[in-house]
Amino acid sequence: VSQSRYLWMYPFLKYLHRYEYTIRVDEDCIVKGFPATCLADMRRTGTKFSTGRINWEFRDHPGVIIGVQEFADEFGRAHGYAPPILTTEAPYNSISITDNHFFANSELYQKWFKSIEDDGGIYVGRWGDNVLLGIFFANFMKKSEYNEDQRIGYYHGSHNLIVN
Repeated sequence: VSQSRYLWMYPFLKYLHRYEYTIRVDEDCIVKGFPATCLADMRRTGTKFSTGRINWEFRDHPGVIIGVQEFADEFGRAHGYAPPILTTEAPYNSISITDNHFFANSELYQKWFKSIEDDGGIYVGRWGDNVLLGIFFANFMKKSEYNEDQRIGYYHGSHNLIVN
């Protein structure tokens, strides 16, 4: 079993196919705010992924994303997108809501994560799921399909970080 099988966003979703949405809450997070209308708002607006924060100018340590830019550019080129592929958005997905059906049925999304698994770059660099999700969102989805819902608030213990 490859390491990427443990990434949150692939192929974990196959186990959730009967559910419309998944709400992820990491074990080191304490929820401070989560409006009851989040799911209804996502349905109404057609949002496929929602989280409390997206770093729009994300910069990870170069040692933990070795080769990610080259990989993203190659994938983009192979699927009709002109490089450079934007790699500077990353959602805080420690507490997030995912439209399971969209991601499980998106052919491009499945190809993206299958390519990551086949490439093996996850073994050399960290290539965490927030970075990989951010690249996919920023380049292969409409901005209206993912959002930063600042009503979602929490404390992230392992980072000693308050989100919203």
